[in-house]
Amino acid sequence: MKERDGRVEYVLSLSQSNTNILTCYVRYFGSWKMSPRELYLSSARMRLSDASHLIVNKSMMDMSVEPSSKGVVRATLLLGGFFITPTSPNSCLLLAVSQIDFGGWIPEFLANRL
Repeated sequence: MKERDGRVEYVLSLSQSNTNILTCYVRYFGSWKMSPRELYLSSARMRLSDASHLIVNKSMMDMSVEPSSKGVVRATLLLGGFFITPTSPNSCLLLAVSQIDFGGWIPEFLANRL
């Protein structure tokens, strides 16, 4: 199994329409009085001609659908992604962008850091 961020409770692959597009469910543990969060994502991956990789993620679920479990808050990834390009045989440059609505309440001190 692949190692994941310690905040991720689990990831469930829902469908893969081709080799480059994946739909998945991601659930994060709650922490410091915050409820757990869940996301339904569509992820597209592309290898560019210079050996770089582009990964683009976006929420894809109808937000009128109730969260999967009581006490879980649905977050919305408006747009997120990664650009990964090799810089040498053993290293790479990773650029990441994320615009997310966490939904529900989060502590002010944490919101100000995001």
